[in-house]
Amino acid sequence: MSSAEVDDEGDLYELSLIELIIWCILYAIIALMAVAGNFLVIYVTLTKLRTRSITTYFIINLGFADLLTGIFAIPFKFQAALFQEWFLPSSLCQIVPYTETVSLSVSVFTLTASAIHEFRTIFFPKHKRMSSHSARFLVIVIWLIAGIVSLPHGLFHRVYVMEDDTTNLTISQCRPVYAEDDWWKMYNVYLTIIHYFVPMIILDSAYTMIAIKIWSTTVGGSSIDNRQQNVSSEMSNRKLMKMLMIVVACFSLCWFPLETYLLLNEIKPEINGWKYINVLFFCSHWLAMSNSCLNPIIYGLYNNKYKKEYKRVFGRLICRKYDDHHSIEEHQKTIEAEFAANVVQRSWLNPYASEGVVPYYTETFQVVPLEDAGEKKNGDNCQLLNNNSSSKCHLNGKKENGDDGRMPLADDDEEDEHGDQRVLSMMAVSL
Repeated sequence: MSSAEVDDEGDLYELSLIELIIWCILYAIIALMAVAGNFLVIYVTLTKLRTRSITTYFIINLGFADLLTGIFAIPFKFQAALFQEWFLPSSLCQIVPYTETVSLSVSVFTLTASAIHEFRTIFFPKHKRMSSHSARFLVIVIWLIAGIVSLPHGLFHRVYVMEDDTTNLTISQCRPVYAEDDWWKMYNVYLTIIHYFVPMIILDSAYTMIAIKIWSTTVGGSSIDNRQQNVSSEMSNRKLMKMLMIVVACFSLCWFPLETYLLLNEIKPEINGWKYINVLFFCSHWLAMSNSCLNPIIYGLYNNKYKKEYKRVFGRLICRKYDDHHSIEEHQKTIEAEFAANVVQRSWLNPYASEGVVPYYTETFQVVPLEDAGEKKNGDNCQLLNNNSSSKCHLNGKKENGDDGRMPLADDDEEDEHGDQRVLSMMAVSL
């Protein structure tokens, strides 16, 4: 929706600052949920699910399409509609409309292909089923058709610099080159029909017949084991069909307001003169875009495999964050306990370890308080006992009277609450 489509731009309802902030938050939420949710679906399906059914290929395809929507269509289209101006690079003026149309086309074609596949499986079980190779080929064909159908949006969008008569300022808008031509209007009408109305007829008809077939089927079998196996298979099919039907129902409800507006916009453009048409557009556009973040939620609610993997992924993230924080606290508690017991034990990698030898060695330090703080400057502060040989070291690290110059083992500036200095007398034990 552009300002040129409005008869009297001043008559449009002007959103307040609070309303703008609310819309920005709402769009940011669905954009983040769409990107994170669909990335999670793709990751789980590709790496965690062992089986590769035909439905999983369609789920992955839907995930990629919705991921594109979350990255390109939601944030960029919103800012253009909100400010009625194009602030982005000119190249994105072609990429954003094209990507939005492609992602919608892929979603619609994938849902339709999935419905036809399920219908064929339920009603013609003896026919040859689709193979994984055929499913992958079908996915490629879907993307090719979507790219070709959406091509005019990528070729014929340009950034136009126009002068605002009310403010005498120039503004940039991303608009179709042939926006006023009849062929462009007919193309958009045709696109709306193949994107929504025709697929909805196919989807509603297919899943209605599938539901009647599945829920009216009586489970039978020649033995108890066969009957139990058939019951389990039937319940699995019903849960899968229920999930797919909910996906289709959400798609239908979410896209209906926007597709209706787009159709009326080409047939009866004077609707853009209505004062609250911009608010209506935002509501319908947000609802349509929110569909891209619903599918991951539906999979988690109605599919046990996805629910299990979601819990595992989130559990790892939460546990990792907790473990990082918990390990720091535990380390601090260990240090405090060791100093309270006047014993400290530390382990290091053994660079000279060979096969069959423990690659770590442990050194135990005994913490002893100095009886006289004055000895810190004149006397020996610590002793390293190793292989029955002893050598003396000072806290300041300076050589004195033949000292070997080892680095200090305790900070000579730290005092405990009683004023005594603490140093380490190390007893090295090699394991």
